[in-house]
Amino acid sequence: MATTISRDHVAWNGRRFDFSTALTVMLELDDGMWCYDCPSLGLLGCGPSREEALTRFESELAFLWDEIACESDDALLPQAQDLKRRLTRLVSSVREAA
Repeated sequence: MATTISRDHVAWNGRRFDFSTALTVMLELDDGMWCYDCPSLGLLGCGPSREEALTRFESELAFLWDEIACESDDALLPQAQDLKRRLTRLVSSVREAA
């Protein structure tokens, strides 16, 4: 059974990504694996514990930010440009984590 949770930020590797609006994420336990899933961004992080799944989810968001949101539109295919727009609308600031 999946549970819907809201996140107002994600912290990863010394950075904090604050969101302009809450990000809706599905949390599910399936066959012993926990998964955080955000279909609107194509984000999925799974692991044998909730903590490991969350860590993977947060690392995936940071990866998308670094590789897509920070990239020039000219270097991105149209689908990636659309993801970039969704990411830059969602993330209101990136700063050092406290």
